[in-house]
Parts: sequence; C-alpha cells; structure tokens
Amino acid sequence: GWFAGLWEGDGSLTYRGDNRRGHANSRWFYLTVTQSDPRPLHYIQDKLGLGKVAIKRAASYKPNWKTAYQYRITGAHKGLPILEKMLPHLRFRADLVERTIAEIEAHGWMNKPYSEDEMQFIRNSASGLTDKQIAAKIGRTEDAVKQERWRLGIHKQQHRREVEIVV
Repeated sequence: GWFAGLWEGDGSLTYRGDNRRGHANSRWFYLTVTQSDPRPLHYIQDKLGLGKVAIKRAASYKPNWKTAYQYRITGAHKGLPILEKMLPHLRFRADLVERTIAEIEAHGWMNKPYSEDEMQFIRNSASGLTDKQIAAKIGRTEDAVKQERWRLGIHKQQHRREVEIVV
C-alpha cells in the first residue's frame, strides 16, 4: 500500500499499446516515481526487486531547482503485476490503472519472456505452420514469433512457393 500512495502523489504511468503506423517499437510502458531525495527510490527498488533509479533532471537545469531523481519500471510484463498489487490501495487514480490493465491485457504483454513450452512449440511448428498461425496458437503477435524464431536460429527461406527450414 505504501508504494501505491507514493505513486499517486509523485508518480506517473505511461502506456501505449496501439502499435501506431505498423511499427512494433511504438509500444511502451513506464511506471515512474520522481523525488528530490533518491533514498526512498532506492528503497522501492530494493523492496520490489526491479526497476532503475536515475537522475531525471540535474540541479543545473535551473539555478533554484534541486536535482530530481526518478525510479522507473519499464516494460508491461514487469509493470502489470505491480499495477495489480497497487490497485486495491489507490484512492484517486484507480480508474487510470484499471484502464491501463485492460489495455495491456487486450494488446498482450510487450517483451514477455517466452516459456520453454512456447519455444518448443515454435521449434516443432515452424516447418508446418506460418508465423501468423503459430502466433494465434500461443497468443503472440506475428512479428514477435518471427523475432523469436530467428533468435532460436530457425530461418525460413522461401523458394517460389516452397518453404525450406534452415537450422
């Protein structure tokens, strides 16, 4: 509950999962808290076991301003569990968090690690199914499956109408 209160007062939430203009990299998620004292932010990082603390704005930005530090969780696959834990403790921004959770679930988790079962399914299905068919079966996007297939060293070479699997 303490993190939820701190975030409601000094935090922000950014999520865009609409893949604008067909670019996979146009999706992003940030959950941040900004403070002039970095100690609470390092405490959050230690307690949650994730995220980074960095200088957001140096004191030299304006003469009478203090240095601002920011704690940031990047990636919906990391942030969604935190949002779900925060939600029952929120008083003023629960609607924002509820909408964001719904959008993340509708679009899928960006950069969600592949399970061993998913990787094995890709290995076993690459020669018989298209990336689009594999994506539909495991709940990923076609581009994500293609990238993971390449990462696994499975490359499809097209020769006219035939597809050859090269491992």
